[in-house]
Amino acid sequence: MDHFHFDFEHVSGKENIADAASRIGGKRNDTQFGAEKEPHELCLVEADLYNINDQLLALTSTQVREESLKDEELQTVVQWLNKDVKWPPSISKYQPFQREMYAQGNVLLKQEKLVLPSTLRRRVLTVAHRSHPGMSTMKNFLRQGLWWPNMDREVE
Repeated sequence: MDHFHFDFEHVSGKENIADAASRIGGKRNDTQFGAEKEPHELCLVEADLYNINDQLLALTSTQVREESLKDEELQTVVQWLNKDVKWPPSISKYQPFQREMYAQGNVLLKQEKLVLPSTLRRRVLTVAHRSHPGMSTMKNFLRQGLWWPNMDREVE
């Protein structure tokens, strides 16, 4: 284990604008932190981003664009958006929402919601479930900005 050496320097509140919040309240007569000798522990937590499980990280717009381009189903939907004929069975589940969907850049949207590529759905569900918000809260949270066919069923 590495040992750390710190140099602490006191900066008077008059010279330290960051101290302003602690001066908002009235004058107190209690003992200030550090007035008595007491043991303190300092911790350092390091994370190597290359070793963190991707399932725990939120998505970036670049990842969504890249995965949308790779998603054959979504790319097929984009090609059929302006066709007023029966869509192929592989994408028929999207056709009821045809008038609500449009392509912007390299992504497909349904109204203002991102149509999430299939490869990212499990990851989004994992991240959304991290705090165990409950099924209806989790559905409402996801519905704010995302959509895909049968999303509610997958959340459940």
